Amino acid sequence: MTKWDLPKGWKIGNFADLPGSNGLITDGDWILNDDLKTGDEVRLIQLADIGEGEFLDKSNKHISKKRALELKCTFLESGDILISRLSDPLLKSCILPESVNDCITAVDVSILRPDISKYDIKYVNHYLNSNVCKEQARKYSVGTTRKRISRKNIEKIKIPIPPLETQQKIVAILDKAEKIKRLRAEANAQTQKLIQSVFLDMFGDPMKNTKNFEKRRLGDLVDSIKKVDSSLLDQFHYIDIDSVDNYLNIISNPKIIAGTEAPSRARQLVRKDDILFSTVRPYLKNIAIVPEYLDGQVASTGFCIIRSKIPEFVPFLFHLLLSDSFVDSLKEFYRGANYPAISPKDLMDYRIPFPSIDLLVKFNSRSRQIDTNLKNQRKFLNEMTRFDELLTSKAFTGELVA
Repeated sequence: MTKWDLPKGWKIGNFADLPGSNGLITDGDWILNDDLKTGDEVRLIQLADIGEGEFLDKSNKHISKKRALELKCTFLESGDILISRLSDPLLKSCILPESVNDCITAVDVSILRPDISKYDIKYVNHYLNSNVCKEQARKYSVGTTRKRISRKNIEKIKIPIPPLETQQKIVAILDKAEKIKRLRAEANAQTQKLIQSVFLDMFGDPMKNTKNFEKRRLGDLVDSIKKVDSSLLDQFHYIDIDSVDNYLNIISNPKIIAGTEAPSRARQLVRKDDILFSTVRPYLKNIAIVPEYLDGQVASTGFCIIRSKIPEFVPFLFHLLLSDSFVDSLKEFYRGANYPAISPKDLMDYRIPFPSIDLLVKFNSRSRQIDTNLKNQRKFLNEMTRFDELLTSKAFTGELVA
């Protein structure tokens, strides 16, 4: 069965009901301080709020309702589907919960308002997050450093439309698979928190430095990174921001591409145990350690590559970079409005605690067993993810409910 060789009764349609986009919202419009709110604000839904299939509720930006009306912003309704048009990953979407009221969207978030007499909203949301849909989206996306898809091109994407009853059956199956995967991911996150707990117990809050460790400049503790012309390579694994799972903080989806198709950002040669730190929107914590199988592969210049001169320092440094206190402390260095970023130089100039080698070795020993359990959990989750992708691909060709 081909992708669009569908069962009897199924149709192919397009996303038609995309309410108008919002006006240009600038830094001066934002209200970040709760003390400045008057009660007449609307929330600004951003890319950080949108997970693959779920609302993450991460941002805290508001603007006055008066200003939103001046800009002719579209106000969201319960049940609206929010679509990320920027590639992290492309067409990631979620359903706006009933509990979230009085809100508008940022520039790279589109609104889809399906006709509920024709669509099950959850069915549409599952489809938007499927590889079947993302393959189409890539054809319509543009940009060199970061791909995005226009609102107009979203309307060109095809969606298979089975009868409503069939949509609901598909949703029931996919929801069960998604629940199992989510529970496994939550277990992984709890194990990750256990390592963080060990870290805080041994080292304290790294930014407060309550244990009075010596402080050193990060750049003095790491080696320089070799730049490569990836267009001269035959084929390689390319690690971009999309490749990092910032929930589990692992590299989960590196792309295999030919040198002739290498993007301009594919320039950094990485080694095993390098730490990748995304300099764009650091608060999203797109941070991961390069595993052995990706040694010698290529990463995006969107990462600051941190290659420790001291092997024993890597686990400590990784968990320090992941700590909320460290990420929060970077805000004073942010540049840019819609996509705040920190420069690699500012990161390398940062002075961080430097515990003794003996204490680092002790931490590595205590965290190693937990990390072994975490790796086993991640392996199971990866298997669940592949199974979920198989289910999803069959769901939208009619094979799942045949």
